[in-house]
Amino acid sequence: MKPSGKILTTCGIIGGIVLMCANAIVHVGTGMTGENPDTGWAAMPSALCGISELLALIGAVGLLMGCIGTHLAVRETCGAKMQTFSLLPVIGIVGMPLFHGNINCIEPLIYQVLVGHGSTDIYADMDAVISGSFAPVDLLILVTFYLQLVVLLYGTLSGRFRAPKWLIVCNPIVFLILGVILSNVLPSSVSGIALGMRNLGESLMYLMPLAYWKKKSADR
Repeated sequence: MKPSGKILTTCGIIGGIVLMCANAIVHVGTGMTGENPDTGWAAMPSALCGISELLALIGAVGLLMGCIGTHLAVRETCGAKMQTFSLLPVIGIVGMPLFHGNINCIEPLIYQVLVGHGSTDIYADMDAVISGSFAPVDLLILVTFYLQLVVLLYGTLSGRFRAPKWLIVCNPIVFLILGVILSNVLPSSVSGIALGMRNLGESLMYLMPLAYWKKKSADR
């Protein structure tokens, strides 16, 4: 049985929202980010780290399904080069739980251990080493997702997806900028919102191929 493109892309939207929640429970409401921790992590229940990682895994599965749904739409409407670009995010999605596990699990738990030993002086050095080791994974995620974004923008602006052109604003770049603006306007307790907004953009960009599948379903 051929998988439903509409269901797959809908799962992609849901997956991105779940991933945003995975970031929110650790980074929003504690007044810090991985680069600028404070006592928020010290008081945070360590179980939240495990819950966050579980949500990240669920979110990654949803994004993977969305990627497949997008590829099926691209395969029906675009050439070979765009079809290849639409598959590359699979590589980045596999790396998402690893990167998420670092910023939302490893770093908070290390910080709590250091607090328990009475000093967090070496945290900055440890953060630099850990973040540096995961930097290639983050770069891979960004590159592959933005290649997919190029495909989605092409499919929408060219009319191949038959999607409303205003949907091009539903992308991680726009939402990351919005998140940065909000993080400078809202109280410091939501300073981690920018990362979550990027996830929301990664989620909503699947509205473009979803519009294609809805139009195709309506034509039958």
